[in-house]
Amino acid sequence: MIKYPPFSYSAMTVLRGFLTSCIIVTLSAVAGLAIVQNAYAAGGSLAIEQVSQTRLYGTWVLSTPDSRTIVDNRGVPSKTVTPVVGGTYTISVDAPEKARTTIVVYRGTNVLHNTEGTRLSFTLLEDDTARVVITHRFFGTITVESDPVGQAFVLTGSDGTNQTGTTPASFYSMSPQSYTVQYSMLDKCIAPHNQSRPLEPNGSLAFLGVYRCSFPVIDITPPEPEQETVAPQSIEFSLLANQNEVLPGGMLHYTLTVANHNHSTLHNLQVSVQFDPQQVAVSGVRDNGRIQRNLMIWEVPGIYAGQQWSTTFTADVQDGLPAGEQITMTTRASADGLVEAGMLPQMLAQSVGVALLPQTGEDKTFALLSILMMLGALTTATTIRRRRSVVLQKAF
Repeated sequence: MIKYPPFSYSAMTVLRGFLTSCIIVTLSAVAGLAIVQNAYAAGGSLAIEQVSQTRLYGTWVLSTPDSRTIVDNRGVPSKTVTPVVGGTYTISVDAPEKARTTIVVYRGTNVLHNTEGTRLSFTLLEDDTARVVITHRFFGTITVESDPVGQAFVLTGSDGTNQTGTTPASFYSMSPQSYTVQYSMLDKCIAPHNQSRPLEPNGSLAFLGVYRCSFPVIDITPPEPEQETVAPQSIEFSLLANQNEVLPGGMLHYTLTVANHNHSTLHNLQVSVQFDPQQVAVSGVRDNGRIQRNLMIWEVPGIYAGQQWSTTFTADVQDGLPAGEQITMTTRASADGLVEAGMLPQMLAQSVGVALLPQTGEDKTFALLSILMMLGALTTATTIRRRRSVVLQKAF
């Protein structure tokens, strides 16, 4: 039997410390292993996907059971959320305008929850692996046709997406935006111009492109410039004497009137009256008129549409004019665009006859009686005129 020497007190203390350290290290290793195992156990994933045939996506907000809020504000096609804790999740989708949206939750190929709308609450297990599919559908329709048929084309949306095909073709589930059709070239034909139109939400569009394959003969001779024509203007003259007969040495009073019956102003009007100085001596010319040899001339700046201009003058009859002679005055006018076509000669001229002057005693008596009769008629006319004036004043 082998006998070992007894341990001292100091050796026992060292041994006890060593054993204590070993126990602590072992327990720490076990605890760490448990923590690592628990960390690996808290896993799972939730994939959120958006599906749209038009590549037009919405945005969404996800609320988790552990009070987290995960936001997708870019409208991405897919995103994965980890880790997955057990409890109730809620997802809210801001879908594209007029889109019909559905939300389906899958575990593998099994459908856990689904709804047609933009909000869904669903329950997942701890460390679950699931998938949320958000689908946006549109029901707009576009048809593309051409004449002749069988022509290639490119249909481009304002978001940059494009479709290609050959006429006639139809496209469904199209999103609301502006679309442009570009037709291909065709030999010996002129292709249609690009056509652009907006598609209303869930509406329909129809494009038709017509090729020009026959060309008419085109006269390349430049047309002669059209001559600018101005509508002619016409006026109406009125030259009236105060009596139809006059004695040699007598006096005539004339009134000259020019009427503008056009629809525009008559500009730069010049009116003239021609007379015979051997018959009369003209005086009393008014309204800035002037006498130039055998002409009386007036310069009228303008006559408004539907208005008229008038003036007066006197003519002293020469003493030696024989009885029966006609004193004739002729009126003329010129202005911008004025024509006298269609005016009768009697409208342009005014004649006054020279009466017989008595010489014998009987003739003097007859002439005196004639003068008395004229004075009586003048008195009667004056009385009638005064009576008319009184009546008008009473009526007024």
